[in-house]
Amino acid sequence: MRAAAFSLLALAVVGFTGCSNQRTASLVEASADAARFTIGSVEMSGDSLLVELTYSGSGQHSFAIVGNGMATKSLPPQIPVRIVDEVAGDFGRALITHTAALDLTPFRMPGQGRVALKIAGWDAMVIYTY
Repeated sequence: MRAAAFSLLALAVVGFTGCSNQRTASLVEASADAARFTIGSVEMSGDSLLVELTYSGSGQHSFAIVGNGMATKSLPPQIPVRIVDEVAGDFGRALITHTAALDLTPFRMPGQGRVALKIAGWDAMVIYTY
């Protein structure tokens, strides 16, 4: 009986630890991207989000916008997103400011006509109307 109870306890600890590590890895990844650049401004232009980004490096970086969780059931739906730097290992010292045009069409929701984007690292919601 004690062996069965111990086995269940050990299994529960391993299960909770595994979930915690996945969440921690996701948070570390998100904060690593945020540490590589800062957002200076955000502006809508059709189906693109124009984002002024400042980063250190030695060359041109490419950026993408990705979902960062589930959309809410509010009207309009709120979608958490984050901007990721797709260039790894550029440790140059130059401070570069670049305006990236990020495609928002993957965030369209059928039957909605607009969504609110909550961008990690930016305080204001951005309304994307399509």
